[in-house]
Amino acid sequence: MGLCVALRSESGKQTDLIADERNLIARLLGDPDWKEFPMLASIDRYGDTTFNSVQIERFLLEWESLFHKATTSEETTLLQAVKAMGERTLLKVHQYLVFIGD
Repeated sequence: MGLCVALRSESGKQTDLIADERNLIARLLGDPDWKEFPMLASIDRYGDTTFNSVQIERFLLEWESLFHKATTSEETTLLQAVKAMGERTLLKVHQYLVFIGD
């Protein structure tokens, strides 16, 4: 199983989840350059990585760079779903986008 991506509140309540059962996110991420993509490079594939409202705008800009790597509609759909979930963190205070490692 690949990464899961969750939307969580400050109390830890999970309000949405995307399960990447085919490990597509890891393939699309590859090994991002720390200087060019610090947010993407900080995603821990084996632990949890949390992005808060201060970080999410930078994350979303970097996430856009992955769309050109998508070769299937399944990959594009997954990227779009994570993007939409990230955008939802901006709609309410104390929302977090969490990557849950395998």
